[in-house]
Amino acid sequence: MRYASHIYGIQPFSYTSADYLGNITNNRTNELTYKLDYAPNVASILRLEQAFHFENKTLEFGKISSFISLFGDVPWLSLRASNTINPQQDDWGNILLEARLQNDVFTAVAKHRHDLAPEPLRADPTILVNETQSALELQHQVTPQISSSVKTAYNYQPLKAIANNQPRYWESLDFSVRFYESGTSAQLNYSYDLNEGISQFYGFQTQFQIQDLRVSIHQNLWPETLFKHSNSWRLVWDDVIGIELSNYPFLSLTQYFDNNRYDRTERIRVFDDVDNLNFEVSYSRNFDSRLERNNSIGHYKNSLLSFKFATNRLYDAKQQHWLKLRSNLDYRLADVLQPDNYLDRFSLNIALAKTAHFALATEFSYKGIHDGETVDQHLYELKQFTATAQITDDIYISTSFNNPWTYSSNSVNPISWSPYPTFYFIYEPNGLDFYAFVESETRSIGIGLGFSDLLGFQVQDGKSLVLP
Repeated sequence: MRYASHIYGIQPFSYTSADYLGNITNNRTNELTYKLDYAPNVASILRLEQAFHFENKTLEFGKISSFISLFGDVPWLSLRASNTINPQQDDWGNILLEARLQNDVFTAVAKHRHDLAPEPLRADPTILVNETQSALELQHQVTPQISSSVKTAYNYQPLKAIANNQPRYWESLDFSVRFYESGTSAQLNYSYDLNEGISQFYGFQTQFQIQDLRVSIHQNLWPETLFKHSNSWRLVWDDVIGIELSNYPFLSLTQYFDNNRYDRTERIRVFDDVDNLNFEVSYSRNFDSRLERNNSIGHYKNSLLSFKFATNRLYDAKQQHWLKLRSNLDYRLADVLQPDNYLDRFSLNIALAKTAHFALATEFSYKGIHDGETVDQHLYELKQFTATAQITDDIYISTSFNNPWTYSSNSVNPISWSPYPTFYFIYEPNGLDFYAFVESETRSIGIGLGFSDLLGFQVQDGKSLVLP
């Protein structure tokens, strides 16, 4: 018999004995998970798992997840059941059942989801949304290079469709055929609406290499929606730089069969494909087929030019320094709804550190607020300023100001200050991430679990404290 318990998250440490394995750390959602894993020593036929989620910010138990599997060591058969409940919200979730039969050529997967607690529809609380559904998927490996699949599902208590006020019991019947060999792939997709008895979707995608140039093409078509379609052409040269064009009608394989008068977002972007340096320049605009201007219908709007730049840690081994930057800029361009060009938003994040001693981080942003005729307000914010020092190998102290300075034009009091820092004490023994904090503005004290990442230490509300 094997028994194990785990507390899951990032950067785990572990120790083992004959029957016990423990992992403890935290994760990215301010949530601690304790997992029990029970597998009696009967050729791994039966396995039980149960996970208890502890909400870090509310200091109470959250979700409880249960899982059971049968025939785990049988290559051609497996049975599984799972359920996740949230007692705090009186949510008993769904029971998920799955049966799988497979060999080297065929795979059949049957699933059933039973909704134990249907929830009211937000738009109309008198209507309960019941997610009970049965699904079936069949897969066939025709040759080592060619595979195919077909799947559908049945809803037992579906909502009525908006278009015809009829319940949609059946999900679409989806077919796909895929070819792959030596870096070249192609896939055809087709969907059939079992409720209406019509074709619903056609799709095609391929990827191939021409010397140092990698090409990816996606084409999708919905024939019953005024020939609506989407497309994407992506070219990457030598894993260094690439260009992508999306939803331009002249790149669509159906351009000769429709009038291109459908809603879409056209976008072109140039980007790099380098590990430690990332940049992107893009231009996008939306076509609204129902927009009326200048005695005509159908115009472009929301024209936007964007710049993004980021670096991973740029490390100077000689000086024992590292630097990390991230910047975004959005520039609005004039169109039928926008009379002039203007800077919509700008942000800059800087993090730098003297290795193993001291680190600083700050974030600055600008927002231009347009009233339809001109930019009548400029908003500048110093969103965060943080200083962190390492005391020992496992202990850090940090001071963080959240939104310490704001300037807003056209305001009675254009400048506002918030000189109230939050003080943190961080303890990281062997990958454990504990912290205590004192908020000077509210004079509150708390403890919690954060997580470490490449930038530093993540604590409540997603705030990052840069660690040396």
